Amino acid sequence: MDNHIMIYNYSGVLYTIKTYNDVMIKFELEENGSYVRSRVAITLNNVTVMTFLPRGVSLPVFWNESDLLSKKIEESHDPDFKDWSWYVFKLRKVKISGSYFIRESDLQVIKNGKVYGHTMLFDDPVKTPQKRGRLHGVSFPNNNILCGNRQ
Repeated sequence: MDNHIMIYNYSGVLYTIKTYNDVMIKFELEENGSYVRSRVAITLNNVTVMTFLPRGVSLPVFWNESDLLSKKIEESHDPDFKDWSWYVFKLRKVKISGSYFIRESDLQVIKNGKVYGHTMLFDDPVKTPQKRGRLHGVSFPNNNILCGNRQ
């Protein structure tokens, strides 16, 4: 059985998410002029979510409360963080989803007008990255991508 760990920044709080089950990642891509709209959903089952915060800081929740199995709050064991607490949540399922645009000309990720950097979504992991032109040979049947090549 595989162990998967994900670090997730939600509203400025870093969460560590662990699961021993399969992780499903679904991308939906749709051409929109000179951009590709990307929707992504990550689904994890039988999950442990952990974070470490100063006491009194409001804990933002990104999961469905009905999936909560247990919650544990522990005081810090580190004297340098004596006013902090560990939060450990066991959940049936966590689903994280979002959408953004990819500019086809340079593969920059853009959301709400802010540029975040280059996506690796269409990069070939066995080849050295190189500057190339527009997306070519990418098909979008039913808004799903089967393969992505750049030339």
